[in-house]
Amino acid sequence: MLSQPVQQLPNWMRLRFIRPSFDWEFLTAALIPILEVKIENDETQKFISSLCEQVLFALLSERKSTSIVLQEEQRYERTNTQLSESQIYLLYVICKCSYMDVTVRLAQFLNILKSLEFVDCVVLELISDPLSNCFDQSTTSENVRESSKDQVIFAIGDYLFKFKNESDCKIQIFGKPSKVWEKLIDLLSRESRIPENVARADQSLVQFFKRFHEVILSHWWLRRKLYRVAKLVEYKQFRRIIFQSIVEYPDLLPDDRNDESESLVQVLAKLWDSDRRWITARQSRCQDLRTLLGQLQEIDAEGARILVDQVASVLANPSS
Repeated sequence: MLSQPVQQLPNWMRLRFIRPSFDWEFLTAALIPILEVKIENDETQKFISSLCEQVLFALLSERKSTSIVLQEEQRYERTNTQLSESQIYLLYVICKCSYMDVTVRLAQFLNILKSLEFVDCVVLELISDPLSNCFDQSTTSENVRESSKDQVIFAIGDYLFKFKNESDCKIQIFGKPSKVWEKLIDLLSRESRIPENVARADQSLVQFFKRFHEVILSHWWLRRKLYRVAKLVEYKQFRRIIFQSIVEYPDLLPDDRNDESESLVQVLAKLWDSDRRWITARQSRCQDLRTLLGQLQEIDAEGARILVDQVASVLANPSS
């Protein structure tokens, strides 16, 4: 029953199909006790793994069909992309299956999406959190947890990045990719209680930015997110690369006074306060900072004028 996708419906019926083809509340109630059963042998493990795969295929097939219908009928609204509470709970339980390595669980999701030629941004945003935080705190070291979390985040990012040019690709995209990118940035920047892992998070953010900057810099919403992370004192290397990128791509500067321009000024202020030696070590960096602040002052970005005066005063009297 779970393996029969909605695409098999007649075209006239499919075009009017919006409601789920399965009773997910009933299925969730029936499947959860099975998915949470204690694994005692290989046969049980294979059965549960196969069942998870069937459930995921059924759910994602149904959502792809819904996506096609909404697109054809031009009824693509946020309310139509959301998962039901039962579907969310079911996905959460599948993500938390302890018998299966986290990379295997993620591979199941991504392989099914690939086979369907489908990018479900709502599902990807949802599963990124439980998959990146599904480790037993008492038996798994902090380093292993952080490393595995990065693997999950970068794997989802790699999958999304393939379809960065939505208008050029033929794959069906459901929901907003920017929401997934925002979630991945959130997960990478979560504060750690251990100083060494703050440094790791800083480096992970740098690697993430280098790999995916082509996408995340193209959305003002994501740029603002990056700036809000970069102004946190812990992320020194990340702040530097944000500064260098804005210098390299000046067309990314905001055109008027808004939240984005305010956040960027705050990043530059934190860079100046906490990393002044790095700035003043090269004349070109000093000039780049002056240029950026001058452009931000022109649009009356909040805080720009004060920072311009502070920088000018110090650079004019370097020995003071």
